[in-house]
Amino acid sequence: MDLITEFQSRSIPNACSYLLEFCNFALASAGTPSVEHTKAFYSALPNILTTIFGAPSTKGWLQMETTADQDTAIKQLLRADGPFFQGILSLGKHQEYSYNVATESLPEDVQRVLATGGTQHLPRLYTGSVYLEERACTGKKDIRMAATQKSVIFPRPVSGEYRIKFNMVQFFLYYLISVPTWKPLTSPSIQQPSQMTQIRNHHVPHGLNLLHRSNTTVQPQAARNQQPHVRSIIQSAYNDVIQEYLRQLIPCVARSGQQDFVPRVSTFFLDAIVELWLRTPWIAMGQKLSAELMHYITLFVQYVVSGDLRRQGQQQSSIDTQYKMVYDSVREELYFLLSRLALNWSTEEGYLQVMNIWAVWAAPWRFGATPHSLEVNEYRPLAGGWSNVILDNALFYIPIVEIFLRRIATFTYAEPIPQLPTLNPLQGPPQSVPPVQQPQQPDKKIGKQLQIIYRLINVLKEEGLREYLSLIEQAISAIHSESMRTNATLTRAPMPVSIETIAVRYFGNQKGIVRERLKKTYDELLQLGDGAWNPPNIYTTGAGPRTAALSTILEAIHQASVARRRPPGIHVTAASQAQRQGQEFEELSKVAMKFSDIFSLSPGTGDITTNTQGESSSFFSTLQNRKREPKRSAPAEPISLAGLIGTGYLSEEERKAVREGKMQCSSRNIPALGPRAEEVVRSYEVRFMVYVDLWVNQKVKSSHSIFLNTQFPIHLIIIILFVPCSTGNGDRKVSGYFQRDCRSDHWRRRST
Repeated sequence: MDLITEFQSRSIPNACSYLLEFCNFALASAGTPSVEHTKAFYSALPNILTTIFGAPSTKGWLQMETTADQDTAIKQLLRADGPFFQGILSLGKHQEYSYNVATESLPEDVQRVLATGGTQHLPRLYTGSVYLEERACTGKKDIRMAATQKSVIFPRPVSGEYRIKFNMVQFFLYYLISVPTWKPLTSPSIQQPSQMTQIRNHHVPHGLNLLHRSNTTVQPQAARNQQPHVRSIIQSAYNDVIQEYLRQLIPCVARSGQQDFVPRVSTFFLDAIVELWLRTPWIAMGQKLSAELMHYITLFVQYVVSGDLRRQGQQQSSIDTQYKMVYDSVREELYFLLSRLALNWSTEEGYLQVMNIWAVWAAPWRFGATPHSLEVNEYRPLAGGWSNVILDNALFYIPIVEIFLRRIATFTYAEPIPQLPTLNPLQGPPQSVPPVQQPQQPDKKIGKQLQIIYRLINVLKEEGLREYLSLIEQAISAIHSESMRTNATLTRAPMPVSIETIAVRYFGNQKGIVRERLKKTYDELLQLGDGAWNPPNIYTTGAGPRTAALSTILEAIHQASVARRRPPGIHVTAASQAQRQGQEFEELSKVAMKFSDIFSLSPGTGDITTNTQGESSSFFSTLQNRKREPKRSAPAEPISLAGLIGTGYLSEEERKAVREGKMQCSSRNIPALGPRAEEVVRSYEVRFMVYVDLWVNQKVKSSHSIFLNTQFPIHLIIIILFVPCSTGNGDRKVSGYFQRDCRSDHWRRRST
């Protein structure tokens, strides 16, 4: 039985149905599958994956223009709970059905580790898949040559070499995650040996390839379709497939019905994403990653953030512990990736994708929502309990933001250049030609540049966030100053005020823990700066010179606004140009105001420098002369406090609002429970009056309906009975008193 021939000779819906029937009958059904069926599936799986997903130089179904029915058939085939993947899981426990990975196809640092034998330094993705391939023979001549070689720190295996081998489940997931890392195909291509052909069956001698046989083709129906156009995998079924596998194989994020990782998958799917999407991608200066890879990196980060990053500090259950592991695996590698991309990304286009990934992680209170330039929702992250997450991710708000500011400082906000009239002697006098826009790269357009700035503004604009980041920056600067003192080891410096403020306001006065975490962040900054770091003063005012990018950005906006207030002196017949320049002027005014407010910039204090020569724009003079009014906090409304309704316990809606930072827990309606509510007499209370208080309370409850029916002046009686009890020793008063509880419609003694 030739499974791959039957599969490739059918249309996409029929091929999917055929493979589902085969897996359901031969692999996923009850009982032990036959050796014939398992070997047939094992041999055909590499070609099946190439047919569906393609290869670096080969087009698959996902790169083809397919109909909605064909996409539905592909998604049905690849369902995580379907017969195809379940059959792979059933065969994954058999080591004889494994695939070797050619060492030259792995990242260079992994190759060096395998060559030196230091397998303990491998990423977690490969740790369970390493084996030693013994050499056939080692002669005396080889030993003499080895003795003359230079010694190394790592042990060199003399009996063989270390290699990577994946079982069937790992092979399938590794292939699945590798798809976005391939360079997108721009035109229909002829089948060529792919990068994945370097994964070989370990039973077969080296050089023989089982992934692409010479007597089969990857897509025979492509010739009948006359080479359909290549499309991006973002518009294919791959998008839905990845999202389903994220929910099924990393269930601790979504807190779905399944609590633990899939047994025969464990953390391999997570590790493959971290390795192939976050750690491995590298770009040189002026380069960029593909839009497909950036899209799926953003999709993965959004999924992790949607699980509520505050859980990483709670760990109240096993599922929270697993989420903490996911968070730790992603945070460090994501920071290194964003640093590389933010610094080296091309100046031509696509920088907004970098800002989007950062905005998703740096604003976790939005729970992975897609960033937009116009953000109408307002959040209170510090009131919502995000202070711990922000402190743990301080690197995302200080060094990366500094890189963003340096990139934004290069923006010129160039406007389209009108085309001048042309003179043709054969056509008579020149004619006015409407202005046309010269070709510009997307990131050099004013619209795209303003979108990038708004990504930064929309994260840092939230209430209290800039002040909190300023305290963190001041605390790290104080630790830096302590480390620079020559006598730091002789006398212990007092606790900096900024650290005390952070501990008292946000961490229950745990000064030691806050100092330790800030010291860890400072050590990380030193490692990133090769042992040197200077405070950039991004958010801190009055502590020294601030980063020069802030003044450069406002000056560039000023120059762009001047150009739009005074258009070039050329004849323009199109009235739309003046209207467009007016709109751009308004947008630049808004950006300048918001930017200066967030970073506390004021031309009068020397925080920014301006060009005083020539005519200043009206908006910039307004920025210089306006009075900075103190921000007035909105009055507290009952809806902003949770727990005021009912018995004091939070409802499901209130729990959700508290997690999103829209409401804050209130201590006003916390009921007193246990013996303290009935028996304990406080030091400032009179024991006799407490007993009378409780006795009268019971009587009032039983006779409450009588008083209501007769309209008896119960308030007068209470005042007469308990006015003498309202005084105590000194200026303290008795807290036992009667209060009308309109929610429960009875009288009760409040416990303070």
